[in-house]
Amino acid sequence: YRRGDYDAAIKLLQQSIGTHSAMEQSAYLFLGQAYLKRGDNNSALMAFENAYRVDYDREVRETAFYNYAVARMDGGRVPFGNSVALLENFLQEYPNSTYSADVQRYIVNGYMSDNDYESALAALDKIPNPSAELIQAKQRVLLVLGSREYTSGKISQAISHLTQARRLASDNPSIRRQCDLWLGDCYYTRGNYDEAASSYRSFIASAPKSDTRNRAIAYYDLGYTRFCQERYSDALTDFRDAVTVMQSAPADISRSLLADCYNRIADCHYYQTDFTSAAEAYNKAYDLNPSSGDYALYQLAIMKGLRKDHAGKIESIDALSERFPSSGLIPNALLEKAESQSALGQTDQAIATYRHLVQQYPNTAPGRNGYLQLAITYINRGERSQGIETYKKVIYTFPSSEEARIAADDLKQLYAADGRLQDFVAFINSVPNAPRYEASELEKLAFQAAENDYVNSGATSKLSAYIAEYPQGADRAQALYYLADAAWNEGKPAEAQGYAMQVIQTHPDSEVAEDAMLIKAAAESSLGKTEIAYSTYQQLESRASGSNMLREARIGLMRTAADLGKYAEVVNTADKLLASTAANSPADLNEIRFMRGMANNSLGNYDKAYEDWSELAENPADIFGAKSAYYMGNSQLDRGLVKGAKSTAEKLIDSDTPHQYWLARGFILYSDILRKEGKKFEADEYLKSLKSNYPGTEADIFQMIDSRL
Repeated sequence: YRRGDYDAAIKLLQQSIGTHSAMEQSAYLFLGQAYLKRGDNNSALMAFENAYRVDYDREVRETAFYNYAVARMDGGRVPFGNSVALLENFLQEYPNSTYSADVQRYIVNGYMSDNDYESALAALDKIPNPSAELIQAKQRVLLVLGSREYTSGKISQAISHLTQARRLASDNPSIRRQCDLWLGDCYYTRGNYDEAASSYRSFIASAPKSDTRNRAIAYYDLGYTRFCQERYSDALTDFRDAVTVMQSAPADISRSLLADCYNRIADCHYYQTDFTSAAEAYNKAYDLNPSSGDYALYQLAIMKGLRKDHAGKIESIDALSERFPSSGLIPNALLEKAESQSALGQTDQAIATYRHLVQQYPNTAPGRNGYLQLAITYINRGERSQGIETYKKVIYTFPSSEEARIAADDLKQLYAADGRLQDFVAFINSVPNAPRYEASELEKLAFQAAENDYVNSGATSKLSAYIAEYPQGADRAQALYYLADAAWNEGKPAEAQGYAMQVIQTHPDSEVAEDAMLIKAAAESSLGKTEIAYSTYQQLESRASGSNMLREARIGLMRTAADLGKYAEVVNTADKLLASTAANSPADLNEIRFMRGMANNSLGNYDKAYEDWSELAENPADIFGAKSAYYMGNSQLDRGLVKGAKSTAEKLIDSDTPHQYWLARGFILYSDILRKEGKKFEADEYLKSLKSNYPGTEADIFQMIDSRL
């Protein structure tokens, strides 16, 4: 060591570890210093920590601690090393140390290095006259706390901390701007749109022109804020400003974000009844992101119809059906197509479209509506008997649906016109669960009281009483659904499943049947009935009436397929979800891509898996980003790609991820990589340090550590 041969010194010093003596303590101190000389701060940290934790020689202990603090503040990492606790212990044990002044300065930085911003804030609040440096540290602590609280849904706390940070940062434009952007998101999430708009405008007013990405996002978010306020003219201006900024630096902006801007620009024109401008914007949105352009193509068709261009509308819907056959917009698009065919006098083609709709999507609300429109079309062209038979089919096929009630009303008028009301009554009475016409006043009042009680306070006793007193009640399906929803929200999956099953069995075509099926599937999955849940999600996918419900069905299908090892089905379902812009949230997209990565990895499609995982791993603050980083590194190690695995693991454990379980898994993976490289001593030291410092209680973490040691 003294002549600078640190590699040789390290090999010898490692062999002198294990005696539990003053010699071992001294060896750890020299070992840490040798690692520092070699530039290996992480191994140095663990060596200094071991030298400090024993008390054979207080002078060695004091020196080891100071070296530990310096290395830690310089960015060295140790698994969940609570450097601040060591700092505070040091001040208690060595109050007169020559290092005390430096240690006091390190405490706040230590909390930040340990990712413990709550404690950092508490420590800063205790300092009576903080320096300018500490005030700047407090600004950053408050900003990070606020942003994390927003991400985890703690909006009130986020607003409080971000507001404090903004106030402190009056002379720090960068922090102040970041606070404005986060505060805008907080207020938007809470529906406080005026406050959100004020924060976004404040950011825009102070942001430098070079900050293209954040300025574009601020305009984009401001546009959504105004859109939610139905201030479409203002929203249109904001979205146009967002597009202008995005186009000035296209490399910083994804095409999907730009396409979404054009979709919203088009929506604003639509709500202002400027259908020509709306169509132009929808066209641009589609051209920018054709692989996920089902919404733009559908809306473009609607605009053509509103401008009486029915032939163009039909052409766009045919293109939608061809390019996006799995889109949740297809059933409604077929209804629109048939409407335009009727408007053009193409009655035969309209009937063919309605028949196609009811054959392909019979259990959906648009499918049932297709039956109604088919009946009306028959009646309008004089085929009365065909129309009557189609109305009857709606009633006896979907007796518990809203469409059956409408069909029955129309059918009653037809029979009355023919003087055959008794025949109508006989038909209705012959169909189980057919629409009832005169619910008693008492029954209506009982259900209204029960519904109000549930909506206002969550109480379900009146709903149960209504079900018991009126077993054939007109609102029985809705009451059962409320009971299923209440049970699910109260953490009673078996009870929720039971109520949802009753809705599906006795009122399979009611307005709440799809929602009940979703609760049933979720409850089955929660109860470990994965195969049954998978089947239920398949049924829901086949009958989902809109994009939101289709998304829920497919996400559930994807999750249960993964649990069952149906990896090809996971990839297929994920591709369907990602092929549509309708109804997917950013959180959904992250999970979908992560799941697709897992499935492709299991199928041996490693390049495709790593493509998804790499992009997600760029944001380790997101749970799927942290998981993606771990699983990609683990996969690379299993395949013998040690260099790539090490790079992936290092990025994860160097990140500021708040997900401590996956950070711990990252350290274990890193230890496995070191062991693969023949560095057994360093690999074991990582595991020992993790075992001593990990704050979690998950048994599998400690089992993995022990099995390796």
